[in-house]
Amino acid sequence: MASGIRRLTDLEIRRAKAGKHADGGGLYLMVSPTGAKRWAFLWMARGKRREMGLGGYADLSAGEARAAAARWAAVVQAGGDPIEARAAELK
Repeated sequence: MASGIRRLTDLEIRRAKAGKHADGGGLYLMVSPTGAKRWAFLWMARGKRREMGLGGYADLSAGEARAAAARWAAVVQAGGDPIEARAAELK
């Protein structure tokens, strides 16, 4: 049986250098050149890459970010747009 998606470990997250680090399921840890870290959900829509910020590393644990990414991946799977869905929730 397959082990599933390879997730970033806590140590890998803490030591991450500038760049985009895949955690699986469309979740990425984005690290700026200054070292600031944030979580982002990325997906493809109509042939274009889309990105939705989920929150800063200090504000959102890896588990919370993974749960949010899974939630938004379900929206994409159902044919929706996570950005529009989140905006509708905030109204």
